[in-house]
Amino acid sequence: MKYLVKDEKLKLKYVPEKGAWTYHVSIPGTSNMNVRWGYTKVAGSIDDYQIKSKNLALFRKEDAMISINETIRKAINKTGGDTVIVTLYLLE
Repeated sequence: MKYLVKDEKLKLKYVPEKGAWTYHVSIPGTSNMNVRWGYTKVAGSIDDYQIKSKNLALFRKEDAMISINETIRKAINKTGGDTVIVTLYLLE
């Protein structure tokens, strides 16, 4: 299991006009990952909410991110600007 982050405090970001990515968490240290969009999935947890499989969004020269939908936000009772504890690993 290759962890991207383990028990790391990250900010839940809110950026209007980003569509499905309006609420997201950026994963530090992932800007140079050599993987393809749509083929990279992660699992882990955000606070105590378990994530079984979620797409990792990759952007050139920016850290990758995962979207945080309303279901997750309600379950963890967090919104944009709040800090969350994130553990994510690559699904092989």
